[in-house]
Amino acid sequence: MFCSNKINNILILGMIAAGFFFFSACTDPTQSSEDVAAKEAHFFDLKGFIQNDVDALIKQNSRLDKTVKIGDKNEKQLVEQPDWKNELKVFEDSDINKVAWFDKYEEQISEHSIVYLTTDSTLKTKRLQIDFKGKADKNSKDVKSVIIINNTKNVLYQSSEFLTYIPKNNISIIRNQKVRTGDDETIEIRGKILP
Repeated sequence: MFCSNKINNILILGMIAAGFFFFSACTDPTQSSEDVAAKEAHFFDLKGFIQNDVDALIKQNSRLDKTVKIGDKNEKQLVEQPDWKNELKVFEDSDINKVAWFDKYEEQISEHSIVYLTTDSTLKTKRLQIDFKGKADKNSKDVKSVIIINNTKNVLYQSSEFLTYIPKNNISIIRNQKVRTGDDETIEIRGKILP
């Protein structure tokens, strides 16, 4: 009788352990609690939006008529097969959906736009504005334009960026960098997305 109870207890423990391992295997180990919380954020999902546009531009075989201006030098080229992930990375990197930042941004909603603002000097993205073709809705993919102001400052340099993205139409990146030595450099990248 004692032996039978011991075997039953071992079987029960084995089933519990197997259940634990089964359910833990079903979770995504690469997904941090920060990622999970970001999906439930009250901010517009800029990263997801840009990733969807990257996929669409690749699928449509879109080209990029690109002009780069550094100081007085201009370079223009038609890129037949752009690396869209790289071209739009600066926008994706300006996503503000991080758990630690949830209380750092003020959200302003008007009829056709949502604006996120921060005065926190440690955060790079100071302003994120999403304009919609219709009514402003953070879950809408009907985006007319994305406008971003980024500022970074440390002991070596100061950088400010003004970014504009009109989905599947235009890209504008204006970056001003001031190095500690006192040299200023302005870089302008403008791109027209072509079918």
